[in-house]
Amino acid sequence: MHAPTYPHLFPSGCSPHVPGVDEHTRTWLDTTAITDAGDAGARLKATRVGHIVARLYPAAPADLLELAADVFAWLVAFDDTHVEATDVSAESLAPRIASFIQVLETGTPSTPDAFTTALADLAGRIRDLMTPAQAERVLAGLKEVFLAMLWETTTHRRPITLTEYRAMRPHTVFGHFATTLVEPCAGLELTAAAHTDPRVRRLVHGLATLWAWTNDLDSYRTERQALGSEPQTLPGILGREHGLTENEAFAKARLMCDAQAAEVHRLITELAASPEPALPDYALALAHAIGGTQELRRISDRWRTA
Repeated sequence: MHAPTYPHLFPSGCSPHVPGVDEHTRTWLDTTAITDAGDAGARLKATRVGHIVARLYPAAPADLLELAADVFAWLVAFDDTHVEATDVSAESLAPRIASFIQVLETGTPSTPDAFTTALADLAGRIRDLMTPAQAERVLAGLKEVFLAMLWETTTHRRPITLTEYRAMRPHTVFGHFATTLVEPCAGLELTAAAHTDPRVRRLVHGLATLWAWTNDLDSYRTERQALGSEPQTLPGILGREHGLTENEAFAKARLMCDAQAAEVHRLITELAASPEPALPDYALALAHAIGGTQELRRISDRWRTA
């Protein structure tokens, strides 16, 4: 329904390590027991996280790709079973978020359970496989995701505005966090000047926003079917705020995606010509990450409905 028309703007590739990554993550999930063998486990397996990260980070070595797949599997599992739970509230989730942040800071869970123990494993591997600066950025990105999850629980019983949605959605869909893995997975080490370059900051946020909006178009029907009501994602919020029909809201959302993609493409082209060390390669790695996500609909059964 009104799919975005921008995929041709970005290159795509796929890591040759896909079979090994998939097998590793299946074993890791069984070992950690963060999800059950019921519907939640089946939905996580249908997401095919290994295939997705292989397209997000096609140049990553096998150990970093396995780590990325495990991190996203952990995030999706916790989001599905706890953040999206019908009875969740900020009050009930806050202690869990606090325990996760403690694990990231100390490496040791104070009250071990499946999720905190698995997170400690992930944090240790992040520090082992990345440079200190890369690891700190990735761990800070995880803390940002946890705080965004806490915010998300406050939206279940109140309408949110388009302004609030645009500020927070790129964080709740793991978009900003996914960009923190691009640098280590591409074997790059950006300078401090590159990280604070306004164009880089706009590109990273633009990419996260593009992922979030595209995800909303893909997941709309599944979420509406599960909720029995209008999801508080881009099409639904546009329809409510502008008085649009469903088709009109999807058409407007598609145009917003296309405009966002054009701006991201412009920034990538500009940064690809930069004399700053590693910045052209970083821009190309971001372009491949965007291009890889265009395959998500085909390779994942997560958003298919009967």
